[in-house]
Amino acid sequence: AEPKQLAFSAALGVTIGVFPICGTTVIIGGLAVAMLGARCNAVTVMVLNLAATPLELRIRNMH
Repeated sequence: AEPKQLAFSAALGVTIGVFPICGTTVIIGGLAVAMLGARCNAVTVMVLNLAATPLELRIRNMH
């Protein structure tokens, strides 16, 4: 994969991963990958989506 594609995929994964409704991030990530197709790397999106989950929970508990 190209560096720009990986950077875009990483940003997309983290952005979706901090979505405030638990349990929906995997579905939203899958929809984003399906819509964007070859413009993003599916593995990178999903790995960073799941890696951002503790960050999302931490942000939620701060409020």
